Amino acid sequence: MKLNKYILLTLLPLLFYSYDSFAQSDEMKSKAYYFSAQDSYEAENYSKALELLDKSEEAGGASNAYIEALRAECYAKKGEWINAKKSLDKCFNFGPSNEVLKRISPLLITVDEKVEAAKEAERKRIEEARLKELERLERERQEEIARMENDRKNREIAKSLEPSVRRDLDAFKKLDKLKAHLITNRNNFTSSSKEKQYIVFYRDKYIVYIIPDLDKISKLDKDKIYYSSYTSKDKDEDRIYVPRMESEKFRTSVFYGNQAVSDDGNENIIFSGTAYPQFEKRLYYFFWNDYKHCDFDVFEEFKEEINNPYVETGTIEKWIEYDYISDPELLKDLKRYGFKDLGSKKRSNPSGLVIKFKPNNFVKMIYPTKKVTYNRGPEVTGTYWKNGEKYKKNYFYCEPASVVKQVGYVQYGRHYNETDLLPNITESGFDYVLNDFIFDLNYKRYSDNIGDGKVWIHKSEGIYPSREIKKITSSFEYSKDYYSNGILKSLKSYLAGKKSGIWKYYDETGLLVKTEKYEHDVFFYETTEFDTPEYAPGAKEILNKSETKTSDNWLIRNFGDEMTEEQRATSNEVWDDWEQLNAMAWEIYKKYDDPKQIEMGIVLVERSLELAVNYFNLDTHAALLYKNGEYSKAKTEALKALETGKVQKQDVSGTKNLLELINQKL
Repeated sequence: MKLNKYILLTLLPLLFYSYDSFAQSDEMKSKAYYFSAQDSYEAENYSKALELLDKSEEAGGASNAYIEALRAECYAKKGEWINAKKSLDKCFNFGPSNEVLKRISPLLITVDEKVEAAKEAERKRIEEARLKELERLERERQEEIARMENDRKNREIAKSLEPSVRRDLDAFKKLDKLKAHLITNRNNFTSSSKEKQYIVFYRDKYIVYIIPDLDKISKLDKDKIYYSSYTSKDKDEDRIYVPRMESEKFRTSVFYGNQAVSDDGNENIIFSGTAYPQFEKRLYYFFWNDYKHCDFDVFEEFKEEINNPYVETGTIEKWIEYDYISDPELLKDLKRYGFKDLGSKKRSNPSGLVIKFKPNNFVKMIYPTKKVTYNRGPEVTGTYWKNGEKYKKNYFYCEPASVVKQVGYVQYGRHYNETDLLPNITESGFDYVLNDFIFDLNYKRYSDNIGDGKVWIHKSEGIYPSREIKKITSSFEYSKDYYSNGILKSLKSYLAGKKSGIWKYYDETGLLVKTEKYEHDVFFYETTEFDTPEYAPGAKEILNKSETKTSDNWLIRNFGDEMTEEQRATSNEVWDDWEQLNAMAWEIYKKYDDPKQIEMGIVLVERSLELAVNYFNLDTHAALLYKNGEYSKAKTEALKALETGKVQKQDVSGTKNLLELINQKL
């Protein structure tokens, strides 16, 4: 125990010495930071000087007159006069020496004046900020008023436009895809008085078949064909007589002097010189000077012959100003059928739907062709006349082994301008159908740009386009399955008892999810992805009846027994007018306590809010929710009404009173 006392007495002087040393060390650090701050001040780095003064104060454990004097000088140099004044006041509290007073005396003379000036500047800044905020609020108010006015004008335009939009959309829906429609009120392409133009369209693309004389073209395979005599001055010199078949007459080809084709409609040919055992030739059929001709090639000077069929390809542009469609269901329908928003293309005088042909800037004259494979027959001797003298020559007699029908065409730059669609075509399709597979094939074929006067060949089921518009010889029969909610589940078509056409499958909302293509019980392909949504007939109406509140009929159906005669009379006119809806709802709030009436009032004001959100219908909504006992929702709507009312500069005292009542219930 004595030893411990001895150790303690020995260590106490050391502890006091250590504490004193630490105190001296902190004081030296404080002075070092202060001197460094003086150097930064002299170097005009006032922010750094202030940082060092903070460290000096922290190291020393407190401030003093020297630190505060130098702080005041730094703040003064930075123009922060209020802070400079605070530091001077602290400096005087420490009882500064004459040396310090002498140093800060220039500040003492000017600081009060500078502080007042700084306070005045701050007052001006605050006032300017306040005025700017008021200007911003006024600008927002004016913008809101302008927006509401614009909405009102748009609703008025929509009211006047929507009937014609609905009418035109219904007319467009009746134009069956992949069926031929006769075009009317459009200038003829040829000079034929019998010209007919048929349009087939699919999605946003179309093909127009221009038929100068349908009777002539449809009899192409039946009528007698003339061969290669259109350039000859003396027809007799084009005739070749062969002793093997004395009744057969041949004419030499315009392009190939060693070939001739029979003039009785057969594809028999004879060759002068050597012919391969088997070879292919393409025969072109065309009108020329009111006669049908056949040749091994087509003259480039056959420009716009009025008796040949033509093809025009292009796209159908569909536009509408979305801003002028107030009915959301109608807008959905328009989008579903591919109508785009005019946007920046808005017209000064809106007139509803814009549906136009947009040609691809060329048309093509069509030639039916046949690719014939020939087998060489025996050698024969033929006679012909030239320059009034008779000649003999040996030929190979060749007969066709197989024939493939094809299509050739010449392209020209002549085209139609953009034209309105609806006034120019009939409302219902003819009894011709072009299936989607043939359409895609033909559109690609006839939209290829290959240049004027060039001939291009494509394989085809028919000889020329009019043959690919196949007439329906018997009616389709349909099989339909339905979901329990009454929406169509599948639509299947049969022709003469065989699977034919497009089979369609829908989900329970009526959305098309799959199609299958059949021709005479043969499956071609399946489609599960579509560019635009398609719905089953009647699906929208069924869903509206079961799920949505889209019209006054819904009101009468659900609230008919509780509605007054006045409410019934006006319900037919108010569904698209937010002001009238809000007025009806407010009348219900003021006059009725019946739960059914209050529920109907909530429906009306919520419809009003769908059309336009403003202080008045928000306030009505809050009031009706309060009356219906939905206090939390009522408070939310009341707060929205207060905020909106302040922006719109409305008297919100009534809403404040309502909010007090709501808070008492919560």
